[in-house]
Amino acid sequence: MIKASLRLSIVSAVIALLAFGCQILMARTFGARHQFDVYLFAISIPFLIMGASTGAVSLAFVPRLMAASRDRDLYRSSVSALLGFAILAAIVIAFGGMEVTVWSLATMRNVFNGSDQFTVVSIARVAWFSAGLSLIISALTAVHHTEKSFVLPAITSSSAYMGMIGAM
Repeated sequence: MIKASLRLSIVSAVIALLAFGCQILMARTFGARHQFDVYLFAISIPFLIMGASTGAVSLAFVPRLMAASRDRDLYRSSVSALLGFAILAAIVIAFGGMEVTVWSLATMRNVFNGSDQFTVVSIARVAWFSAGLSLIISALTAVHHTEKSFVLPAITSSSAYMGMIGAM
């Protein structure tokens, strides 16, 4: 079970890295300019973390939850632990990510001016909070998959993007 979870986590991370590479390649291929660089700088790391962590959580915990589903008490404690972990990790990702953005901006002072830095922080704030919330959504998706309920997770997985659209 741990091997399956590890494999799914690695696959999710590779997919997230491919999506990140695709963003950068498309930006360079189609001649993205400075404003797009600001945008990519602000969202790339949060979206990389979001893709890797949400895929890992929504898929990797299903085998553990399925094994625990035979014993109702073990299942409840496993779900509680998963949701507790997801909430704690979401808080760390959201607030820790903002610190990463501020730190990374400090290393790039000569690339972005003051106005660019304000824009990066504004965009990154929305992206990091979305990344944190998507981790909680992924934990709930794992529970739904364990319960053999597949429609609701497909619908709710778009809620992070809807939230970002609303925040912007």
